[in-house]
Amino acid sequence: MVLISVPPLRLIAAPGLLSIALLAAACGSSQTSVGTTSSTRPPEVGRATSTTTTLAADPSPTTSQAQPPREQTTVTQPPTPIATPDGLAILGVDGVLRTSSDGTLIEVGAGGDVFAVQPTWAPGGSVLAWGEVDSSGVGQIVIAAPDATSVERYDVPFVPFYLHWSPDSTKLAFLGGNPVTLGIADRTDETVDIAAAGTPYYFDWAPDSARLVTHVGEVGIAIGAPDERGPRIAPATRSFLAPDWTPDGSAVLYVVEPESGIVASADGLPIAQVEDPLLELVSYDVESEEPSTLIEFRGRISFEVSPDGASLAFSVTGADRTPNFGSLVTMDLESRIQTTVQNGVIAFEWAPDSTRLAFLTTTEDGTAVQWGIGNQDEVLVFGPIVPSATYTISYLPFFDQFARSMTRWAPDSSGIVYSAVGQTGDEIWWQPADGSKPGFIAAGSIGTFATR
Repeated sequence: MVLISVPPLRLIAAPGLLSIALLAAACGSSQTSVGTTSSTRPPEVGRATSTTTTLAADPSPTTSQAQPPREQTTVTQPPTPIATPDGLAILGVDGVLRTSSDGTLIEVGAGGDVFAVQPTWAPGGSVLAWGEVDSSGVGQIVIAAPDATSVERYDVPFVPFYLHWSPDSTKLAFLGGNPVTLGIADRTDETVDIAAAGTPYYFDWAPDSARLVTHVGEVGIAIGAPDERGPRIAPATRSFLAPDWTPDGSAVLYVVEPESGIVASADGLPIAQVEDPLLELVSYDVESEEPSTLIEFRGRISFEVSPDGASLAFSVTGADRTPNFGSLVTMDLESRIQTTVQNGVIAFEWAPDSTRLAFLTTTEDGTAVQWGIGNQDEVLVFGPIVPSATYTISYLPFFDQFARSMTRWAPDSSGIVYSAVGQTGDEIWWQPADGSKPGFIAAGSIGTFATR
């Protein structure tokens, strides 16, 4: 058992980050994609290597100091695109979905008065799912081959704002509506089932595709079949969002508030909450139905088990601080040894090979953010950007839930894609994991790779 002590963190007074904080605090509200009109190009990135020390990227060679994006010169011509990495889906600002093949992009969905939302690859990249909405607000879920040679369509009662494939690719869980409602599109019998509702609603698939673990307000944390709500194993808590199933299916990670943190009435019902209680991140053994404590902490926590199941990445933020702005720490799940990778992290995600993490942090003045890639041995932090409004509003406050269903990492862990406000508006960029120069791919607000 390890007690995490959170050092004081400076609240970054950047309007974009304050918006993130407010959105994260209201995580039960509807998510909305928003366009943007700002214009600047991400600066070139220098490379820095270190043992246990993070070094910022060198300034662009054309300037003496990296300037806030709003002060950079706007140009009218877009940068020259690189060959598009294969297995990439890009959601354009025009609502058109495009996928990459042999270094080029092809249109696969939406157009005209129909807009695509939430592109999500099935495991292995055999098919791509997304939501569609027309000008009248009618929604559908579309599942198609990467080249759109085969297409399946499912009518749904609401526009989905989140999609999550079962590991065997036979079922697609989706969220939407108000209150937030879980639906399951079953490709085997081509049906759509509306399973349950609650706000907020977070979940993860079991590796065997037979069960879900859910974290639902007013209901709690439960494990059950996709089309039914299973028995509750713990109360809901505001101290975390998304539960995580371990890759081998043996355990589920979630947060509990010990009884000492609750004032109860005579009949045992909670009537008051102790301010800033000591919380526990636990690993719940699904066979023995017994939880074991991994970490004790105060505040809130985001976490993700590595794809190989050997390590845990987490970030703890004080209860009185901006949500999702703590130190990124990794822990070996066998030895329980912890290593701090980077301070002041807003979001993070494991590489498919489990050797590194991509993370988002802020510039020192808080006017922009920076992507980085690192582990306990080496950390690279890249040049400042302003992310697309779609990413900032619809994805970033819920990054740990999206880490359960999609990835910015290339399948071979060679690099990441990210969105940034650039010369043509929202743009998608490729950043090699070795720290070499990033490359412009195409205009777009969201980019996501197919997982292995």
